[in-house]
Amino acid sequence: MMKTYILLFLSILFLAGCKAVNDGPIEKISDFTLEKEVTQIDVLDWETEETIYQITDTDFIQELVIEFI
Repeated sequence: MMKTYILLFLSILFLAGCKAVNDGPIEKISDFTLEKEVTQIDVLDWETEETIYQITDTDFIQELVIEFI
């Protein structure tokens, strides 16, 4: 019986240590500034770093920048 309690205690301790700590919302960057106007965003393949798509719609890019700030 004692082995069961010890195993249960160690299991709870292990699971408590694995708990994620991200309890709050993502904080936005308040001092984010761009030196130049962004006119194009290249979407790259993660492995080959090859351009798979280009975003050139400046209104959409501006919306992304405002949302990020």
